[in-house]
Amino acid sequence: MQIPISRKRRRLLLSVRVSLILIMGAARYIENAVQLQKSSGNKLSDTIELTKQVTEQLASGAESAAEAADQMEQVVSQLQQVVGKDKQGRQGLYGRK
Repeated sequence: MQIPISRKRRRLLLSVRVSLILIMGAARYIENAVQLQKSSGNKLSDTIELTKQVTEQLASGAESAAEAADQMEQVVSQLQQVVGKDKQGRQGLYGRK
């Protein structure tokens, strides 16, 4: 046997039920937002780490290129002296007559 419920009480129960459904929906929304934020944060962290690694490699490559350019300049200078011209275009050791 059911206990009779007044209209006012039914409305109150329905209102509470609707409120609980809305609260649960908001909680699910917040939970999803937190998961998305966490995922975005992880992706951002990975991207920053990758950017750091690429920057370090580029810096290392630039340093190696500068060293190679210096060495190449020395080789060219030495070759010019061997074949007979210095930096001013004058005849070197083997260019004399």
